[in-house]
Amino acid sequence: MIIESDILKFYEFLGHKSETELRLIDPTKKEKALSIFVHNQTEFLDVCKQYNGKYNIYAGINERRIYGMNDADVIAVTNIGHDIDCHGDVSKLPLAKDIVDEYLQATTASCMNEPLVLCSGRGYWVIHHVSPIANTDENKSKIKLWASKIKRLFEQPGVEFDSTVYNFSRIARVPGTLNISDPNNYVQSYIVNSPKLESDELFTKKILEIELPIYKDIDVKDMSNNNCAFMNYCLSNDLPTGEIHTIIARNFSIYIQNRLDKQQLIAAFNKKYSGANLYCWLSSVGTNSGKYPFSCGQLIKYQYKNNIPLQCMNCKLYKDENEKAEPKGWACSINIKKLAERHNFTKCHICNNNFSFNEKLGFYRCNTCKYQGGLKKFVEFIAKYS
Repeated sequence: MIIESDILKFYEFLGHKSETELRLIDPTKKEKALSIFVHNQTEFLDVCKQYNGKYNIYAGINERRIYGMNDADVIAVTNIGHDIDCHGDVSKLPLAKDIVDEYLQATTASCMNEPLVLCSGRGYWVIHHVSPIANTDENKSKIKLWASKIKRLFEQPGVEFDSTVYNFSRIARVPGTLNISDPNNYVQSYIVNSPKLESDELFTKKILEIELPIYKDIDVKDMSNNNCAFMNYCLSNDLPTGEIHTIIARNFSIYIQNRLDKQQLIAAFNKKYSGANLYCWLSSVGTNSGKYPFSCGQLIKYQYKNNIPLQCMNCKLYKDENEKAEPKGWACSINIKKLAERHNFTKCHICNNNFSFNEKLGFYRCNTCKYQGGLKKFVEFIAKYS
């Protein structure tokens, strides 16, 4: 079965001007993935019709240079998507749909365009069509930081916001084609809604306005009882394999540098994370401590990014920084409504009516004056008018 209208609607939504990669993936993984480059909606539809039911069919959501397949080939980012994954457990599909609906409500309540929603048959994709965003490392970091916040706010047990899908050359399943991942149960993919076929200027603006965290470096002796709850958590819980060496081992080596139980902690860490090369960091930190300071902000961001329950809530350092409600750093842990209340700035400085706040996405809005913004702009207002 094939839904031609959904295939064409998807192609139109992507908004590519010259070329689109269609990638055909053998569900048995016996064959190498095949890429076919098409140049208009007729070619796009013809390829989908020819291979539907034979391969899982995906498309690159951001346009690349001719025959490009990698992040560096992406001309500009025009589509940003979430993969809301049930990991094959179809019993979780209703929960996934509830999460999608909650996300759409939060998005449209903030006056952003409704994104495209497609059901893969075993999960959902939510795709925002944006004004062109330059292909830079800084913008990639901004998108990933925004995505980590969305993951933290909306993800629920059994339904994951896949954090690996924010690379610029990302592919997504073409709706209207068959999902043949399970050879005994082919499932129809389809488009759920009918969003506007236009770039979301406000969403684009919010992404570009994101302030990347400035990690505040601290002295370990300033910790409560020289003790870091997250460092202790690392020794008693399994962490994701990525960034163990660059983030966890680095900060752990600083944390234990002057502790009486240093050797016991080294043994415990090496037993749990044998591939992290802790001794490399211990050597570097011991000879150049100024270059490698302990970074609370980096560890807080790591916890948020990997959906780890925040271990820092009872730390005096965290409480002191959060009380200041600094607009930068601390891994976007500031609540915009609490910030407004703390500075007695809950009313619009123009009309004196109450702001409405979207605490999940960190936006404010004056419904009378019809203007709105994010945390950065709101902090500027507080500084100027309070």
